[in-house]
Amino acid sequence: MILLTMILLSAVYTDLKSFRIPNALILTGGAMGLGWLLVKGLYQGEDILWVLLFMAKRVFLCFCMAVFLMPLWKLKAIGGGDVKLLGICVIHIGFGRSLSGFIYSLFISIPLSGIYLMLRVFFPGKLKQPDRQDRMHRIHFSIPLLLGILAESVMGMLIDLPF
Repeated sequence: MILLTMILLSAVYTDLKSFRIPNALILTGGAMGLGWLLVKGLYQGEDILWVLLFMAKRVFLCFCMAVFLMPLWKLKAIGGGDVKLLGICVIHIGFGRSLSGFIYSLFISIPLSGIYLMLRVFFPGKLKQPDRQDRMHRIHFSIPLLLGILAESVMGMLIDLPF
């Protein structure tokens, strides 16, 4: 969980700085998660074949999560980097916990969006006014995602899935 939190914090930093989550961060996070699964499985005395099959299952579920979130990406409700970041969460903590963390993050994003909108209403001159091509008026979903995954680790899964 510490490794995943560090990856999510890095994603929040780069998202706040450049409105992007770099693919290098996603690939590094995925490779670190798979490496951790390999080391943990071998340390626990598992057969290498079963560890590799478990890792393949997590990668498959990572792609399933991306497919699950594609409609939200198509509707521009979340960005592509956020979809890939949630896929990395699946590699680290599994599909069920990642889905629960995503649901927590949806609940967390509601008050954050409300605060952002109130700031735009009460301080219209202080915030940059968006134009049609500008992404600077959107909420960074990496922040609620980080908070949602942390909330899931503290409060537990909302949906008890076996995978």
